[in-house]
Amino acid sequence: MKIDKKYISYAEAVLSGKIVACEYIKLACQRYLSFFEREDMYFDEKAVDKVINFISKLKHFTGEHNGKPFILSDWQEWIIYSIYGFKWKKDNNMGCLDRKKMMLSFNSWSSHIRHANSYHIYQKIYREIENIMF
Repeated sequence: MKIDKKYISYAEAVLSGKIVACEYIKLACQRYLSFFEREDMYFDEKAVDKVINFISKLKHFTGEHNGKPFILSDWQEWIIYSIYGFKWKKDNNMGCLDRKKMMLSFNSWSSHIRHANSYHIYQKIYREIENIMF
């Protein structure tokens, strides 16, 4: 399967040295790129685009950016790709990475990205409960 360059460009830039990063980020980028080669998982472009699109519709509500939309940096988009993109083939829609652990490990996330991600997860859980109950 051919993967759009936008999903791998950040990781490739880190590994090539175009973006300066610590050893842990380099290892995370290597791991991320290795997932594309695995036979037991796939990358769900629609899922990550949906999350990115959702976050882009949110607006800041305080400070100098009040009313302006969230604009994600390349590294923030890469984190979204890492969390939401990879799914197990056998489970067809089950994410490969534990999102709770990922949230804790990315302490450098801007707070608005953490909140947007939490809100997105909340909305997904709410819709699933709604489908079961009604």
